[in-house]
Amino acid sequence: MLLTVRDCCVPHDYVLTPDGRADIEDIALAVRAAESDADAFFSRNAITAGMRQLFETGLARLDGRSQQADFLLAQAMGGGKTHLMVSFALIAKSAAVRQRVLDEAKIDIRTGFGSARVVAFSGRNNPDRYFWGEIAAQLGKADTAFNRHWVNGPKGPDEAAWMELIGDEPTVILIDELAPWFRMAHAVQIAQGTLASHGEYALANLREAARKLPRCMLIASSLTGSYV
Repeated sequence: MLLTVRDCCVPHDYVLTPDGRADIEDIALAVRAAESDADAFFSRNAITAGMRQLFETGLARLDGRSQQADFLLAQAMGGGKTHLMVSFALIAKSAAVRQRVLDEAKIDIRTGFGSARVVAFSGRNNPDRYFWGEIAAQLGKADTAFNRHWVNGPKGPDEAAWMELIGDEPTVILIDELAPWFRMAHAVQIAQGTLASHGEYALANLREAARKLPRCMLIASSLTGSYV
């Protein structure tokens, strides 16, 4: 007799929560998570083929051994984009967690860096210093000269400004679901343009800067559809 899924599987308690929110990963977890949080995350999640691919390519990038700097996760809602981003960030920021996860998944990767910096921005947020200022703040550089890009109004950073801000350390920049932010920004008039104009300029230059910084990687996701 064939077994049913109910017979074969025992769901985690968090799956059965009434509001269903426990199975939606928060991108902020990637920034604030401790090792114990990371261990709990991986204890309830299997390593998928997509994770393996991102782990292999992304860790090589942070190690300075890959030319691929930017990764776009474009799927419909519920496709696991944020989940994948959080998974990678957790192994990037902790060498101990990384080794445990890779060993358990039998992924033979050795890295020469310890902890990567991880910053994250969700397009569902709208900080006064814009997304480029939020990235600077999470890098601990909100009070540097980079703040000229928001203190007197929005001024999208150019490529050189991004490169100076990020520097040479292994760095993971997560940008999740920018579509809502850009829809809002298109409605904000600034001189002859809009806030979205500055956002498009900032994002394009961030991508170019990430490509030129050998240990920087940008992982972006968006719901299906265009936002610029």
